[in-house]
Amino acid sequence: SRSAELLTINVEPKDAPVTLVRFADVHVRVKGGKSSTRGVPGMGQGRRALRVSAGPFGPAPDCRSSRIAIPAPRLGWIGGQRPSALLFTVRAVETVTEKLELVMLERDGTPWGTVVRLAPEWQQIRLPLNTFRFFEHWAHPSDRGGDKDAMQVDQLTGINLCFGSWLYGENAGQAHAFEVQNIAVELE
Repeated sequence: SRSAELLTINVEPKDAPVTLVRFADVHVRVKGGKSSTRGVPGMGQGRRALRVSAGPFGPAPDCRSSRIAIPAPRLGWIGGQRPSALLFTVRAVETVTEKLELVMLERDGTPWGTVVRLAPEWQQIRLPLNTFRFFEHWAHPSDRGGDKDAMQVDQLTGINLCFGSWLYGENAGQAHAFEVQNIAVELE
């Protein structure tokens, strides 16, 4: 006997942000030491998010990180519209978890990162593309990262979330946690 499957299609306005990843819908593996993840209610009715907990952190460079693949079909949805910013829906669970490092990775491995300030309330943080700087300290192609280089949103294939002792100073030895719902591309 065959069972019927239900297909759900979300129809969005033409100018709606393009969601790259809904964190509650993907498997997230945290590397670097003891940590935990679990699904939680997100921002808005019926929305789901992912909680990542870790700590206490030891001396620098102790950290936890997760690399999440961006599903390839989403990249084609950008079409001819120009991306202007990334929208990151996130909140701190522990008050000492004030920051999170967000790194976007292009198909060729080029890393673009920024440190995001967190608050205990859910927020959709608008990150203009020029907020992201080339992460020279990460592995990268030798021909990338020059003065005129910039993040190519249509080439993004991965997201790295990282938090650790260098972000929290004297609070590194406490428990840390944040919740992430999604990351989307705002189009002009």
